[in-house]
Amino acid sequence: MESNALPDYVGKGLGLISQEWENIGLGDDPAVAASDTIDEAVERLTSLLLIRIAAWIQPRGTYPDLSTTTICRNALMENSTWPSSSLDADIMSQLKQYVKVILSGYQDVPYHNYQHCEHVTRSANKLMDMILHRVPGETAPLTYGFRDDPLMQFALLFSALIHDVQHRGIPNRQLAMEDDELAIKYNDQSIAENQSLFIGFSELLKSDYDKLRHVIFPKPEDYRRFRAACVNLVLATDIASPERSQIGKSKWKEAFGDPYETVERKVLKQLSTTVKGPVPATPVNRASRRMSTQSILSELSIDSQLGNARFNADLEDDSSVSLSPHSSENEDEDDRANRRMTRTPIPPAKSRSSDDGFERALKADLSPRFRKAKGRSVLDSSRSAPGAVDGVSLHSDQLSGMALKFHRRLSSAAGPTPATRRLSTRLGLRRTMDLSGQSIEVYQSQGTRTSATGATVSHRGDSFVPPEQIDEMRESVVMETILKAADVAHNLQGFEQMAKWSDRLFLELRKAFVEGRGESPQNGWFRNQIGFIDAYLLPLARRLDDMGVFGDIKGAIFADNVEDNRDRWTREGVMLTAAIVMEGEKQFPGDDESTD
Repeated sequence: MESNALPDYVGKGLGLISQEWENIGLGDDPAVAASDTIDEAVERLTSLLLIRIAAWIQPRGTYPDLSTTTICRNALMENSTWPSSSLDADIMSQLKQYVKVILSGYQDVPYHNYQHCEHVTRSANKLMDMILHRVPGETAPLTYGFRDDPLMQFALLFSALIHDVQHRGIPNRQLAMEDDELAIKYNDQSIAENQSLFIGFSELLKSDYDKLRHVIFPKPEDYRRFRAACVNLVLATDIASPERSQIGKSKWKEAFGDPYETVERKVLKQLSTTVKGPVPATPVNRASRRMSTQSILSELSIDSQLGNARFNADLEDDSSVSLSPHSSENEDEDDRANRRMTRTPIPPAKSRSSDDGFERALKADLSPRFRKAKGRSVLDSSRSAPGAVDGVSLHSDQLSGMALKFHRRLSSAAGPTPATRRLSTRLGLRRTMDLSGQSIEVYQSQGTRTSATGATVSHRGDSFVPPEQIDEMRESVVMETILKAADVAHNLQGFEQMAKWSDRLFLELRKAFVEGRGESPQNGWFRNQIGFIDAYLLPLARRLDDMGVFGDIKGAIFADNVEDNRDRWTREGVMLTAAIVMEGEKQFPGDDESTD
């Protein structure tokens, strides 16, 4: 590979990231439209991975932030910010060769092909950029270390690249029922995903990529951390596995403590069911589907007679809401005392007055210091700052449950939320461990990791933000949520994307059915799409918002897009289903079956 290829790769990466989230891969512009050939896809994904490697091996502080946008712009304007001596022609050639081998491993099936790989990888990169790119003067939301962890950023993009390599277009359940060779090899567990990991890493460890590995993993611990992250990420994309789904729910609850639904939605639901007497109908448009935290708190303060005691009673019955901080065997005595206080039961709803029910629920989650505050409502809009009670700022280590969620949302507008007190050990899954203790995923609290060399420099401008401390548990959940979203990104983007890729999935399932390797997809296709939106896509989109890493504004677009897609599918889905059924019978003739 010629050395002057660098500007082309950087320019290509900048062009790809410039396309809006909803339109990734769409349009007639050959620079950003979906690739027609594997070679074009190889060039694009090589450029994105190359930029992630540059972010990792450069001393921290070389760039104002680690977004693709910023790194590309800096490299094009000032070549000294690019590690040309480390990323020489041999390294770029090995990286390109690796990407080509992986993309060539994607099968010629309608859905799980190299174009799906490209779309998922570009979507994952776009989601990262939405988190990492910092506008001067903008307050950056808390990311639990992900913003300043370039190795994990590379791991996320690498996982997107390999996540479905050699997928045969056959569901895991069917492979297990057939006692397929892969099902036997992986004991019926996440069959396709385990095979993709095997292909991805067995290729990477070949001698052909010795120089590339030496640059990316200068220390053995770097490789071990990278591999562990990739394994978790790729396995997390097996959304049909009950075991993996339960692991994901457990990790989310341990990391964030709140249910998948946002607090805003719970509050709005309660407001709509606790009002006594006739309520004037109010038209709800898409822009008001998810109110801001400030408007919700304002409405709660004004309408304090709306039966908030019933809201608190529901909270007590909701086992998905955590009313206590994260626990660990390694907590100190102060932590234990706080846990005992925050777990004090809330009195039954019938013993509370309806005008202070929500305030009591919020105060029940405060430490003793703040529970003593009297004389003014916790929800008083005149408090000194978001997340303050009686003029005193609250810290996330003094809150839990619903109070913690409100604090996190409010604080993101005023400045970074102080990190929760780090415990020395965090469990990623609460389940019985075996005698060796190996069945528990353990996350250590970490300091900052800056670059492959460990070097840190001060940026030449005044826009450099010091690295966040890494909270491995929450960072892991953030990464898994991003890759899950990227894997089904077409559903979180525009309706044209959803229709395009759902048609391809139908054709893939139709092909498998005709070959005698699965059930016919056409019976129930229209209804199943709605069920998938309600049961999986909307909760996933709202979790992207609930993490807080996108900020209060950008995080809301994902659920809005899904809701828009659902609205259009209910109107147009019957006709689209009929059309794709006819196309499926044309491409893969078989026994005719009725449709819904």
